[in-house]
Amino acid sequence: MIAETDVVVIGAGVHGASAAYHLARAGKSVALLERRTIGSGSSGASGGIIRSHYSTRSMIRLAHRAATRWPALAGELGRPVDYVRNGLVVVVDADDASVMEEVVSTQRHIGVDTDTIPPQEISRWIPGFNTTGVALAAYEAQAGYADPYSSAVAFAQRAREL
Repeated sequence: MIAETDVVVIGAGVHGASAAYHLARAGKSVALLERRTIGSGSSGASGGIIRSHYSTRSMIRLAHRAATRWPALAGELGRPVDYVRNGLVVVVDADDASVMEEVVSTQRHIGVDTDTIPPQEISRWIPGFNTTGVALAAYEAQAGYADPYSSAVAFAQRAREL
């Protein structure tokens, strides 16, 4: 019964289901509410990208902390999240090259496995990529993706078990 729970989480997408799981793991009683079905909202339409390539320290730290958990998450939850580590390439033109260098330096300082690369190296990860207008790129090795629907279901089901 909702009146007897510590926390009510509204929305059973990836974020809501994850919140419910982490609260339940911390010993809280949780009610997870969803209008339709688990993962049916924006999570179901998401590309599921998991990356640490952000430009502010707080977002880099938060994303990096989360990104390091994904490789072992299926084991922790006891269900598939369909995680794939495939890396991420971000490109900029000459006007933004110095900003990219600063951002990557900050990311590396925080612990993100990333580096700047010259445009001609992009083909190592994306064969045939047109580098016209590209002055600099960044490659984040630990980036990947997970299936948002599978992930939301895994979080919600494990939260229910707890």
